[in-house]
Amino acid sequence: MMINGFKNLRVKDFSTGDEHLVLLTNDKSVFTCATGNDSTGELSKSNGQFGLPNFSQFDTPPKPNELYEVGLLNKFRENNEIFKRDIVKVAAGDFFTLCLDNLGYVWAFGKNTYGALGRDINYNTEIIPYPMKIDLINHRFNKNEFPQCIDIVTGNGSGSAYATYISNNIYQLFEKSLKENKKDIKLDQLSKSQQDSLTYFSWGHGLKGELGLGHYIHGQPEPKIIKTLNNITEYNDETKKIEATPIKSWSVGRNHVFVTLRNNDVYGWGDNEFGQLGNGKKAKLSSPSTIPALLEPTTTSEEIDRKKKTTDLNDRLQLTNKNEYEQVIVAGSDTTAIYYKKH
Repeated sequence: MMINGFKNLRVKDFSTGDEHLVLLTNDKSVFTCATGNDSTGELSKSNGQFGLPNFSQFDTPPKPNELYEVGLLNKFRENNEIFKRDIVKVAAGDFFTLCLDNLGYVWAFGKNTYGALGRDINYNTEIIPYPMKIDLINHRFNKNEFPQCIDIVTGNGSGSAYATYISNNIYQLFEKSLKENKKDIKLDQLSKSQQDSLTYFSWGHGLKGELGLGHYIHGQPEPKIIKTLNNITEYNDETKKIEATPIKSWSVGRNHVFVTLRNNDVYGWGDNEFGQLGNGKKAKLSSPSTIPALLEPTTTSEEIDRKKKTTDLNDRLQLTNKNEYEQVIVAGSDTTAIYYKKH
């Protein structure tokens, strides 16, 4: 899709919040716009989710469907010169926005009532209408390590945020090479040492257990390690060693979350009032847990007995991943679905 008024700009990716849309273009720039609400079609108030200081909580909100460039994010000043910042991923929560740049820094703006921006909660930081870098993550690593984010996740209607980090020793040399080469790092391109350093964090709203930290909390402004996800291991037949199992994909609903591991195991946690975790219960979970295997239709009593025996031995959900297609799990507002996706 072309962007009106900007020649040669195309939409590469997008993410939607409750009342705003975030676009990532092919030149790694970010644009935002208001989408209105379901009842009136207009915005009654801005929560800073557009990344524009002139659309703060004290100003008239933008009109729906009008695009604005997030100039304070796309460009930065250094030594009295203006440089382009390359954004590689965007993620929109309910009333906040996360952006990941090619150096591994996470930028956030919008509503911070429960700490979704990774900043301390007080009157002055409840709403931040301009991009700010999340710095509270740094003390989780050693001084000689350069922490670099490689993935950010949130969901439409969600007040929680999630991020995957790697760390590298040789801080200064590594950061210098990143600035010179400007290469985007992807999960399937990580070195063995980088894979070993994978660390998963969460912050923001956690009253329904959606942060996966093992407890329930209204607001968590400081990114915390999701210990359960960082401790999942499996035996590697090729290396003959027990190794960490990285996350392949995330899906974040309003108050519940699913992750799919590299071995296609599924873990879920958070709100379960409507049975959206698919575990046969309605109690919420504050820590990631495996999900029971799917109950598929059967035709004969022999098939029922055979599937029951198989289920007893391996009663956990593993998504199908074949050459032609794969299964994908998606968390909605209060529901969950699994669909088939062609390769």
